[in-house]
Amino acid sequence: MSKDNHTYVHGIDDIHGSDGEVYISYGKDKELTIESESLWFFLPDLIKVVIEQKKVSNEIQDLHIQSAVKLLKDTLGNNS
Repeated sequence: MSKDNHTYVHGIDDIHGSDGEVYISYGKDKELTIESESLWFFLPDLIKVVIEQKKVSNEIQDLHIQSAVKLLKDTLGNNS
């Protein structure tokens, strides 16, 4: 997919529905509209992908924390 056809959404500001559509607000006054039946069909896959990516994110965050703790221990150990 080219960058021209790609939209990155850093955070969701609001989500609501009406008339069989789901509206996801993001950014400055931007909105994504998805037909609810289509979203319902992909909901199991959406949940699965989000859980998998959250696990990856947690693993990365855990590595950062472990690295910071090691640095702190090494620093404190050298000052003793």
